[in-house]
Amino acid sequence: MLERISLTAILCIGLTLAGCASSDSCCTSNCDDACCASTVTTPYNRLSELESDMADVAQKRVWSGQYLNGGTLVNAWVCGSDLFLESHKGTEYEIVAVDARDGTYKWVASLGANPTREAPRAGDRFVVFLTATDGGMIVLDRNTGARPYSMRAALGVATAAPAVSSDTTVYVSGLASNQIVAMSPSDATVGWRFRAVSPLVAGPVTTPRLPRRLVIAGCADGTVFAVPAVGWNEVMPSEPSWSRKLLGAVNDDPCVAEYMDGARKGVMVMVPCSDNGLHALEATSGTVRWSVRRESAFAGQPFACNGRVFARCKDRMVVADIATGKEPWSASDANAAPRGFEVATVAYASDSSRAYLGGAENKVMRVDARTGQILVTADLDDFDQLLAGGDANLLIGLTRDGYVVAMR
Repeated sequence: MLERISLTAILCIGLTLAGCASSDSCCTSNCDDACCASTVTTPYNRLSELESDMADVAQKRVWSGQYLNGGTLVNAWVCGSDLFLESHKGTEYEIVAVDARDGTYKWVASLGANPTREAPRAGDRFVVFLTATDGGMIVLDRNTGARPYSMRAALGVATAAPAVSSDTTVYVSGLASNQIVAMSPSDATVGWRFRAVSPLVAGPVTTPRLPRRLVIAGCADGTVFAVPAVGWNEVMPSEPSWSRKLLGAVNDDPCVAEYMDGARKGVMVMVPCSDNGLHALEATSGTVRWSVRRESAFAGQPFACNGRVFARCKDRMVVADIATGKEPWSASDANAAPRGFEVATVAYASDSSRAYLGGAENKVMRVDARTGQILVTADLDDFDQLLAGGDANLLIGLTRDGYVVAMR
């Protein structure tokens, strides 16, 4: 009997040290509650403390765990339903991919000796990482982490923004040439270049495959344009699919947002502009559907979630319905002090009942989605990074030693 008890204890300790990504319980073994509640300082207790900290503001843990094997977290991004963790281990950098919906570990891939220099933007098939120092590009299969082409391709183009992709092509904006450049994902061979009417300052971003994928960018003179996402080895587009000139410079990358307008599904391009406006353009035509204006310019990429867009002007957060532009929460007068939700600098998640908004120094607010009233505020100082949960619509907290907590 003593031997059986000792073996169970050893198994519990081993599983505890390995971390956990369960969505229902903190211990994935068959050991009893006494084992899981051990007072010994272990990675499990560290994870439990982080979960408790986030529970001060969030309502329900969805998943959590420790995802780095001895590495240090450098950065992290959510793209759709994927969470990408960049880790530094020894002299190497690597990417760990996790399913942001349930915490399932997906794959790990090496970047080599150079870290990323831009946030990745994953396409349907690829995720493209641009690396610092060597001017490199690494293309990975988004679902498996496999390298379908060469490990690293040296870019012959100085880029001003992250790379985006279709199933066959990588698109970047040329820093010096004011061009959208289409490249082969295998070796970065340049296929075609589409020149903008003025210096490129935002994008590129891509729209969904249906009804038609477009590559969209913004210019210093306020022009927003879209070109067909044709392959790098196909005929260059002779003219944009559409072009729209706003009244001020595009201040940051547009946000592509899907929405429902009754029974119709649409795609909108949300553009922050120096003309003091947040503009919603129909992705298929560039038609301006609506604009929200404030007393100062909008800056920073807007965040779209669950039918609403969150954007920041100089001193306050603005929230609008994607389909109509109507503001669901009462905003303060122009010369008045910002309301509670308006002091937020970032949005993480939103649904019909709550939204998570963030401020300085990891301060997070849970807000009533119907009224904008702040329900709870907490300082999540134990986390080194907080992320919006993408398609999973979660608040995600991360630490440098690789712990991740995702809550609804």
